[in-house]
Amino acid sequence: MREPTKPVAAVFGAYGHTARFVTAELLARGWTPVPSGRDPLRLAAAHPDLESRTASVDDPGSLDRAIAGATAVINCAGPFGDTAPPLIEAALRAGVHYLDVSGETLVAMSTFETYRHDPRVRAAGIAVAPALAFYGALGDLLATAALGHWPAADGISIAVALDSWHPTRGTLLAGKARAGRRVVFTDHELRVLAGDDQPPRSTWTFPEPFGTQEVVGQFSTTDVVTIAQHVDTARIDAFLNVAPLKDLSDPETPGPQAVDEQGRSAQEFVVEVVVRRGSEQRRAVARGRDIYAITAPIVVEAAERILAEGVVGVLRPGKRSTPTTSCDPCHWPNCPLATHEPLPVPCGGFRTGGKGHAGEVIGRLRSIVLDTKDPHGLATFYAALLGGEVTTVEEDWCVVTDPGGVRVACQLSSGHVAPEFPDVAGSQQVHLDVVVTDIEEADRRVREIGARRVTAEHPEDDFRVFLDPAGHPFCLVYGIS
Repeated sequence: MREPTKPVAAVFGAYGHTARFVTAELLARGWTPVPSGRDPLRLAAAHPDLESRTASVDDPGSLDRAIAGATAVINCAGPFGDTAPPLIEAALRAGVHYLDVSGETLVAMSTFETYRHDPRVRAAGIAVAPALAFYGALGDLLATAALGHWPAADGISIAVALDSWHPTRGTLLAGKARAGRRVVFTDHELRVLAGDDQPPRSTWTFPEPFGTQEVVGQFSTTDVVTIAQHVDTARIDAFLNVAPLKDLSDPETPGPQAVDEQGRSAQEFVVEVVVRRGSEQRRAVARGRDIYAITAPIVVEAAERILAEGVVGVLRPGKRSTPTTSCDPCHWPNCPLATHEPLPVPCGGFRTGGKGHAGEVIGRLRSIVLDTKDPHGLATFYAALLGGEVTTVEEDWCVVTDPGGVRVACQLSSGHVAPEFPDVAGSQQVHLDVVVTDIEEADRRVREIGARRVTAEHPEDDFRVFLDPAGHPFCLVYGIS
């Protein structure tokens, strides 16, 4: 029996930083990548084991030759204002799907405006899919996952936290081309603001390990553009924490530095999206490492879905192509944000919340707390088990924080007796700390859903102890970040 033909993807700008991740992801998923770019020597050095094709956006014939025989072309070469139009035109001529990893808001706007109603796209039977990257796709996917079955939202907020930002050359060129201009979405309309006025500043409390951070508003992320293409909402606000902007503004900041065998940097990120409708709100959060590396599984997953589902037209990352298509990447066969290998960006996954069965969310989980006679010894064990760090050490209280920000606390209990397992009559001796903002309101609401307050004498400085319907203890924690 003949082996099935591997799909072929031309990768333009293949010797760039992000393109190397994309090429590796294609190979891992069984594609045949064809590296392409202007410099044959750099192509050969970056991909010595692959057949490469020299091409330039100034030479349409070279682009035609570069993508000949391909199923899709993935554009990784910025500035995308220079590369996207000629490559899309080449894709139309060849009948080849076009995808790019642009994080350039103005270019994404232009691509949607130019090709959304262009009859040549459907006539060629191709998909045109811009902004399939950390900026452009991830926030859109999170927003769509958080929306669930809501048909519309009053507003959407996207908050991005980076612990550092060592930019690629493409990032710096894109920033120079943007010249301080910002794309915002208010009153159901995308608008471009001049770079003369300083963006507003405020604070945002991110999930751990970032916590409360100073942020700039009107952050010109491409997610604002992609979400606006398909979500019915009046307003989209975007924020970025201030810390990485210092790296971007420092001319001495080096590019990304690889710290593992996959070439990822040590950079950590959290993206949190909040959607609001009336008095309700829903959230979705993703955590991970290296904003450039996460782009690879996003764009290759999109390419696989385009092929599998026969997508034709201009594609928006979060827009369902079929009624059964999930927009939550945690439901993808190869989730780029799952904690398992060999995917290149481990993260804590998504959390989405909504009204559920008991009304709006009362609080968020802060810690899992374990009783022990030896808090530090148990914390050391869990730090080794989870790959975390012991972040708090006290005589009667130690905390381990894992790479995804999950806290396991170990508290001293001198009379602790280890549970028997399995033993249906035994005690598991674990309780949950749940952070709330309004203790009196939370107290009332947890009683409404079946909790009982513990009335035995005990100190309660910043927490209250309750029993769930099965008698398991948990604490409502307040007055703490």
